[in-house]
Amino acid sequence: HYRDVQDLGISRWAAKTKTVTEFTRRPHKLGQIIVQDGMRFHRIGALPRLGTNEDMRITLQGFVVRQKNHWEIYW
Repeated sequence: HYRDVQDLGISRWAAKTKTVTEFTRRPHKLGQIIVQDGMRFHRIGALPRLGTNEDMRITLQGFVVRQKNHWEIYW
């Protein structure tokens, strides 16, 4: 989480991530969207067959910004 590293210089963030021993796995499911608050560090898990013709993945990342009376969504 960002709060765990906000007092460190950005150059020390990578070293901090190497000390993390617990991860939360959130499997993707067809037809679902995952929404998070933007304050959590995240990464895409490994796919054992990635790079072969057996498995492919497209990942879209978007941002939502609240304006005065509406939301703007960027993909």
